[in-house]
Amino acid sequence: MKSGKLVVTGSILVLVLAALAAGYGYATHHMNKLFEETLSETAKGATGSKVSFDHVSLNLISGSGSINNLVIQSSDPSSPVFKVDLVDIEFSPFSLLKGPVHIKNVSVGNYDLNLVFAPHGNTAVILTASALAFSKAPAPDLAAMRMIVDQLTFGQGNLAAAISVFGAKKTKKMALSTIKMAGLNGGGDGISPAGLAYQIVQQVTSRAAKQFTR
Repeated sequence: MKSGKLVVTGSILVLVLAALAAGYGYATHHMNKLFEETLSETAKGATGSKVSFDHVSLNLISGSGSINNLVIQSSDPSSPVFKVDLVDIEFSPFSLLKGPVHIKNVSVGNYDLNLVFAPHGNTAVILTASALAFSKAPAPDLAAMRMIVDQLTFGQGNLAAAISVFGAKKTKKMALSTIKMAGLNGGGDGISPAGLAYQIVQQVTSRAAKQFTR
């Protein structure tokens, strides 16, 4: 009789664990999908360009995540505006329940940046203006989101700057130093994804413009 009870108890435990695993799997799938949609909508809205990535993964237990092969396209498929192989994220899982979402660290790996510096088409200025306009009037679903980012770091950048003066074109290549940003919290109440995107675009393009004009 005792062995029978053990079998029943063991079966119940297995069912409970299976239910928990299924619930965790559903929650993870839902959060990954939401993150992918937010990333895609924000990046496209801020840059005005098509955005692609291979894989997004969030671990709701460890509070870690990653984005693989993030690309912001340009009119030339062989020369995207921005490309990075890996972005690592550390966040507080409990903050997903209530908000604002607490992101402890974002680490952007070494990246490629392609800009055009021309009298009638400065990519850095265009991107910054686009990101600023989007931050002022984001989509309603993005406007309601808030996050606090403790630290955001960009690795070394590889800038390819196309110069066009009086019809003559040439490309200048150079390395961009690392970028470190901290305390991105919108004054304490959290910053919207669109607001964060603007600050990132502004920092990256201004760094590129400064090093280009040295």
